[in-house]
Amino acid sequence: MTEELEKLRNYLRVKNPSAFAIEATVNDIVIKNLNDRDIIIKLCIRTGLLLSFQQEPNHDALFLNNCKRLLVNDNFFDEATAEKAILLCKYLTNFEHTYSSTLDSFNDTLRQKNKITKQVIQPIIEMISIKGGVLFMGSPNSEIGRSENEELKIISLNDFRLSKYAITFEQFDLFCDSTGHEKPDDEGWGRINNPVINVSWDDADAFAKWMECRLPTESEWEYACRSGSKTAFSTGNSITTWQANYNGHFPLDDKLKGIKRGKTIHVGSFAPNTWGLFEMHGNIFEWCSDRYFGTNDLQNQNTNMMRICRGGSWKSTAFECRSAYRSYLLQGQRSYDLGFRIVSLY
Repeated sequence: MTEELEKLRNYLRVKNPSAFAIEATVNDIVIKNLNDRDIIIKLCIRTGLLLSFQQEPNHDALFLNNCKRLLVNDNFFDEATAEKAILLCKYLTNFEHTYSSTLDSFNDTLRQKNKITKQVIQPIIEMISIKGGVLFMGSPNSEIGRSENEELKIISLNDFRLSKYAITFEQFDLFCDSTGHEKPDDEGWGRINNPVINVSWDDADAFAKWMECRLPTESEWEYACRSGSKTAFSTGNSITTWQANYNGHFPLDDKLKGIKRGKTIHVGSFAPNTWGLFEMHGNIFEWCSDRYFGTNDLQNQNTNMMRICRGGSWKSTAFECRSAYRSYLLQGQRSYDLGFRIVSLY
């Protein structure tokens, strides 16, 4: 480390004797040699700034601001700490005599910075307010693709607030950065505005609690998906691949065959349902809070580890994307077509 610093320091001083040229060279090297950012930013302070303060004291403010910008933008310091580090250089009068102690001070400051707990930054999640009412949950015997576990029930629901979109990678990654939770794989399809996938029920529940929210119940999810409709989909008794992301080779009606995208797409890619919720059909299955119980289940809440998933996904057939379709997985299981959305507690 010392040899590299000395080599770069000498290179800068010999090749660029003026303070302005030194700063330009530093900027150029930062861009071309990203792996040397730590060394070069230190050199920008010690070599460029310190020499410039000695040679051209009238430009103190300019160099102070430029170096603060470099340090803050590279997340080494907040503004106050950066300013202290630069002022330290500013008031050193003998560079060669004090270089070693300055480097030690700088490294101590970096070590202290690394000990500071990261600021918790929670994502902004848009919520849709949904007025409570009566849900005719399940599907009639006449519905195409109906499963036996879709028996009709009448459910009364209170008001609740559901996230407008499925939780995205960008939002989930903030949770991971703040908590140390492992980041899920995006399968090479992209992060940012893509819905988060490869998350277990436990992962989804942890994110919801971190946001002071919860996962939707199965009845809340279906109520929101239907958005007042009583048909197979919120769009009617059929759906196309221009209304949802699913395997268009398997529509409910052969006349409506569409495309097979073979992956997730950005949230908000299709028109919302009548209540303003996006991609409730297709793109990803979504975890619900409920456990799943089959007809032969002992209904033991403590031992059943199956959790409900709803909505269908990019690889689903059309009938799996119906409002009433019920799926389930072990709560510790992860999948590349499974994510979630959340309900606000307030």
